[in-house]
Amino acid sequence: MPIRSNLAFKTTFPICSVCNEPVELNTAKVNEVGNPIHEECYVVKVRLREATTLSLKVRERMLIPFPKQSSNS
Repeated sequence: MPIRSNLAFKTTFPICSVCNEPVELNTAKVNEVGNPIHEECYVVKVRLREATTLSLKVRERMLIPFPKQSSNS
C-alpha cells in the first residue's frame, strides 16, 4: 500500500482508480484512460498484467488448457 501523508485524507483529493484511496495532487499520476492513480498502484497493476499475459503465452505455447470453472459460482 502506498505511503501517504495525513493530507491525503481530505475529501478534496482525487481517488485512486486501483486502491480507492485518496491521491495527493503533488504525487498523482494518471492511468491509460486518465483516471488518478498512485504510482505504486500503477506499477502493481502493470506487473500483474505482464505476469498474466506471460502466463497466457506460456499456456498457448504448451497447449495447456485453462482449468474449467465450476458452474457453482
